[in-house]
Amino acid sequence: EAGLPPSAARKAAVADLEAVHAAEMARRDGKLPERALRGPWVRALKRNELHRQGAQLAQSWRELANSCGAPWSDIALHLAWFQRAAGHPNRAIETARDFWRSKAPASQTEIAMLATVEAAAWIDRFERKGGAPPDLVEARRAAAKAYAISPTDPEIQTVYQRLKAAEAGPG
Repeated sequence: EAGLPPSAARKAAVADLEAVHAAEMARRDGKLPERALRGPWVRALKRNELHRQGAQLAQSWRELANSCGAPWSDIALHLAWFQRAAGHPNRAIETARDFWRSKAPASQTEIAMLATVEAAAWIDRFERKGGAPPDLVEARRAAAKAYAISPTDPEIQTVYQRLKAAEAGPG
């Protein structure tokens, strides 16, 4: 961690390793961890840029939650975020669409965050493919859903900046 003395940075790193290990052991045991545990485990994975491992973990949580009918709004958000961060925008989009289709309960904050990830993934897809206008239409739709809930969120603002740049084209 930047700005921390080396001993504090080591403790943070050890805590992250312990969290990642606990998450992996729960996955191997086929257990769906309580929501209160998932958040800290996800933050440890993100801090250490373990995006692929985070996607695998969140995918296993999704399967476990769906098999027992447990709420999965936070899992959908984590899964889509990790899929996008691991360079798989199409998977992130599909996760978001699956969640919207499921009509599963979610807080307004979770809806806004998932819609923001979805919008960013559509823009990623547009930039990677070299530009198909329907991708930007879908990005704008998802961004509008997020903006309607949380118009001042900096991540939504960033998505809109990227969207405007993509719509303007190169140059």
